[in-house]
Amino acid sequence: MTPGVDVAPPRRRAKRRIAVLASLLLVLAAVAASMFIVIGMDRQMVETGKAYEVRRQAREFMLALVDAETGERGYIISRDKAYLAPYSAATGRMNETWDTLVTLARDNPEQLARLESIKPRLDAKRDVMSGAVELVNAGRVADAIAMVRT
Repeated sequence: MTPGVDVAPPRRRAKRRIAVLASLLLVLAAVAASMFIVIGMDRQMVETGKAYEVRRQAREFMLALVDAETGERGYIISRDKAYLAPYSAATGRMNETWDTLVTLARDNPEQLARLESIKPRLDAKRDVMSGAVELVNAGRVADAIAMVRT
């Protein structure tokens, strides 16, 4: 017998080859399944991060709205123009944050529809705030107070 030469009967060699091929196929299936799981987890992480960012931007928008309203009311009550600085800064943040929210919601029709449904009320609130500031600037404080009460 020659060393290193496979002298197993042909049937055994065929069984070995089949076993090796089956093992390789199982390894490839395991790799494919792992890749599928990793891709799915990556997609979920991206979606979770995006949902977190939407919530963060919504919270930032609400804070800016409260700051704008606080500045507006402080100006109406005191007629101190120092309150207009936080009011102006907050209205600018509201615009930027709203644009970011709309951008984030573009690929989610349900979120986009929710944003579109509240936009008229937000626009009305902005109009009331800016109208009240303009009334105070014009010396019509009583009208501004009446507008805010609505």
